[in-house]
Amino acid sequence: MGATGERALLFEDLERAFAVRDPRFAERLCAYAQQPDPPESAAEDHDPSEPLPRLDPETFTLARLRGALAKWNLAYRSEDERRALREEAWTKLEAAPHPPPRLRLHALIARLDELASEEGGGDPWAREQLVHVIRHVRLGWGVWKGLKQVYKNAEARFDAELFGALAWRFDVGTATPTTGEISGATFAYLKRRAWRFLRQLGLALPELYPHFAVQVLRHYDARTYLYGTWVLPQIWAHQDLIGARSSWITRPPQDLSRRAFDEAWKRSPDPLLRLLEDGQNDAVLDFAVRGLEQDFAETLRSLDVSWLARIGRRPLARLHRFFVARLEASPELHQSTLKEKGLHDVVLGLLKSADAEAARYAVAYATAHAPDLDDAFLLDLAANAPNEEARKLAVARFEARAPQAIGLDRLVEMVRVSALSALAQKKLRDGFRPTEMRAEHYVALRLAGGAGQAFVGKWFEEAKEQPPAAWLVKVAESADLRNMWQRRPIMAELQKRSPREIGIGWIQEALLDARFSSFVQQWLRGGMLKGEDLDVDWLKGLVMRPALRPLALELLGRPAWVAPREVGLGWLLAMSRQADPQLAEFAHRYLLQHFAPADFAADGGLEAGVARLWALTEPSEPEAVRTFAATYLLVHHPELGPQTAEARQLGIEPRLGTEAYPLAKVRPLFDDALPALRRAAVAIGRRELGRWGDAGLPYA
Repeated sequence: MGATGERALLFEDLERAFAVRDPRFAERLCAYAQQPDPPESAAEDHDPSEPLPRLDPETFTLARLRGALAKWNLAYRSEDERRALREEAWTKLEAAPHPPPRLRLHALIARLDELASEEGGGDPWAREQLVHVIRHVRLGWGVWKGLKQVYKNAEARFDAELFGALAWRFDVGTATPTTGEISGATFAYLKRRAWRFLRQLGLALPELYPHFAVQVLRHYDARTYLYGTWVLPQIWAHQDLIGARSSWITRPPQDLSRRAFDEAWKRSPDPLLRLLEDGQNDAVLDFAVRGLEQDFAETLRSLDVSWLARIGRRPLARLHRFFVARLEASPELHQSTLKEKGLHDVVLGLLKSADAEAARYAVAYATAHAPDLDDAFLLDLAANAPNEEARKLAVARFEARAPQAIGLDRLVEMVRVSALSALAQKKLRDGFRPTEMRAEHYVALRLAGGAGQAFVGKWFEEAKEQPPAAWLVKVAESADLRNMWQRRPIMAELQKRSPREIGIGWIQEALLDARFSSFVQQWLRGGMLKGEDLDVDWLKGLVMRPALRPLALELLGRPAWVAPREVGLGWLLAMSRQADPQLAEFAHRYLLQHFAPADFAADGGLEAGVARLWALTEPSEPEAVRTFAATYLLVHHPELGPQTAEARQLGIEPRLGTEAYPLAKVRPLFDDALPALRRAAVAIGRRELGRWGDAGLPYA
């Protein structure tokens, strides 16, 4: 099924890139081939915001092509019938309204091939782009059609570079990116065809054979899966594969005479020297080195120093061993002369070689001729050198220097390197106090893993000091802590500090940060902020955030932390008017529990407070407010109050006398539209009827 979203690249983008000779044309083509096919019911540039047209059931699609070409559909048919079925299926797909546009990629590849040919002028840009496509493109229909033609042309033109790249790609086959549309049998045929071409070339033109073979060998890299290859083992062990139908040889034989066309390899050292410059696989390079050592010893004694330097700089272990062997074999390249010959840095680079012999040579050279290695180089060496002797060299250089000479910055970096960690810790203790660090040093040590974290904690403990809370905050904010489990220890340390050390502003912001919110909520529930440190207006703002509302109401509901006068009558009454039942219920409960009748008056007088309460029962107020006011008056009635559920639940003692319930205030409630107010009026009337002295009231 095709993708329905907007495509990163369109075919017309590739055509424009080709027209302007974009240096990244091949990269774009490879990226285009990697995209899923667009829907076949619309053009490639269809607006993804618009609905897709319905696909005509009669349309011949890519899925139908796959079915037509499937093995089960072609079985038991003659070769002519199979060919006719394939041609018919492809013709139908190409005639469809919107076939997958990647099927047109073969045309762009053909244009590159034409430009890259001698007839097209041997365009270097086209050749470079074509080789990149051959090496990296995902193989599937469209691309495959183009590359097959390029291969046929390369054979016909004796184009070693393009032949070599394609022979390698066929040989490694499905180990490279494919769509699965090219069968394993096709790859098997093509790798055998490539070897057949090489074999026939070796028989007819043996002087050309090594040059073509090297162009194949240069493409196998360290990641190439060599099991099951065919062209490669034929090149270096053909005599062992005569009559074989498959090969599992992954290294060149010890006896190089087993290679194909042994005598052809002895004609000139140039192909093998070229392979040392271009090869990417240690086994391939070993084949080249041993061929040179066996057949061209005199050439190896007169190699150009600049060429040798290029070889020594390549990051391949087999080349490093070859480079060192050439140095040791030449009296003119004694270690004492390497600096003046421009090989000093090349040899020092071998300290990080994966080849043990090369690394040992570099260690000996550095010990005798490089007393002033750069600190950054030594640090990298200690951290990344595969060879233990090279790592020990770095440790020894740092060990010989005073802490101040190394510097605090570098010592902190060293703690994070296992080979240097113990030494760095000792020098930090000997040369510095923990408070001399900067925040970034502390963060680096805390994040240096177990050793660094344990060290910095013990270092402060030994100095009877503690890191500033701001440093702990920096650690907590580090992107290196990717989840709450990694962040938990540092947040536990912060919890032990006072809010003013941490920063009240930071705590408030951290509550809204997903990385810290759960921790800060625990802090607040534990009473970290209270009294002057607790901003009541900030809490009231949190009430408006549904996710934090329960926390905010919980904190506001603790009079020991937030005085009722700071919560404020006005705000509580406003909350009691809210449609959200959680807010209204909190306001009602808080007012009942913590506000005396006199608190409802602006001047704090009891009489004015009672008047305000009765005013809140008037029809002009919201229903929730009127219900609350009636409940409050009931709870504080001297006789009815103790009997109410609210008073019993909240432990409220009545604070009003009977004079607070005059008939003039209660009478309107008997006929109120709200049942809760009518019930309250009836309950009060039963208690106050005798005091009111209105004999006609029961009959009104």
